[in-house]
Amino acid sequence: MKRLISLEFHKLRGHRSFWVLFGLYLITLLLTILAFQGILNGFFQDEAPKAMSGLLSWDLNAFPDNWHYLTWLAGFFHYTLAVIVIILICNEFSYRTVRQNIIDGLSRTEFLMGKFLMLLIFAAVSTILLFASIMFLGLTSSTAFSGGEIVEKMPFILAFFLQLVGYLMVAFLIGMLVRRVGIAIGIFFIYAWFLEKVAVYYAPEATERFFPINAMNNMINFPFTTMEPIQLLDVGISVFYVLALLGAAYLFLMRRDL
Repeated sequence: MKRLISLEFHKLRGHRSFWVLFGLYLITLLLTILAFQGILNGFFQDEAPKAMSGLLSWDLNAFPDNWHYLTWLAGFFHYTLAVIVIILICNEFSYRTVRQNIIDGLSRTEFLMGKFLMLLIFAAVSTILLFASIMFLGLTSSTAFSGGEIVEKMPFILAFFLQLVGYLMVAFLIGMLVRRVGIAIGIFFIYAWFLEKVAVYYAPEATERFFPINAMNNMINFPFTTMEPIQLLDVGISVFYVLALLGAAYLFLMRRDL
C-alpha cells in the first residue's frame, strides 16, 4: 500500500497544474464554509423579501445543526474535485503513463488500487479540512453547548466523506472509459445534472433512492426544509455503488487494451 501511495505522489509531485487546482479547491471550500453565514445574512437583509427575513435568526455555525448545514453546503464542491480527477486520469491515458507503469512491472490491479487510494486521500484531506472548519465555527459561534451537542450530528462528516468518494468514483470511471478530458467532463455533468435527474423524475417513487448520485445526495438532505437524520439505507446504497464502480473499473482494466 505504501508503495502504491508513494508512486501516485511521485507522479503528482511535478504536476504543477494539479497542485494549483487542488489548492484553489481547498481554499475556496474553506473560505465558503467560513463566510457562508455572513453571506447569507447579508443577502436576506438587503435583497430578500420581508417574508424571508426570519432566516436571519438562523445560526448555521452553531452546534449541533452546523454539521448538517455545512456538510450539505460543502457538497457543491464535489464537482470541482471530480473535474480534477477526470483531468488526472485522462492525462494518464493520453500520455500513456498507464501503459508504461504496466511495462515497468505494475499489475493492473495495483494500478487501480493506487488510483483508488489516491481518491480516498483526496476525500480524506477535504473531510479533515471541513471537520476542522465546522469545529472551529461551532466552538466560536455557539453560546452554550455540551459534549453531546457537539457529537450529536457529527456522523454527517462521515456521510460527506462517503458522498465525496462516490462522486470521485463516478468521475474516475467516466475518465477511464472516455479518456478525453473535455468529453469526459461534459458526460459527467450531463449525467449528474440532467440524465439522472430526468430518470429519477420518471422512475417509480419506490426506486428513486436507488439511483447512484441521488442515493449519495440523500445521505445529506436539503437542511433548510427538513433536518432528517442520515438513513442507513442511503449509506448502504452509496457503499454498494462505490464498490460497484470500483468493480466496473477493474473489469475495464482487465479487458481493454491500454
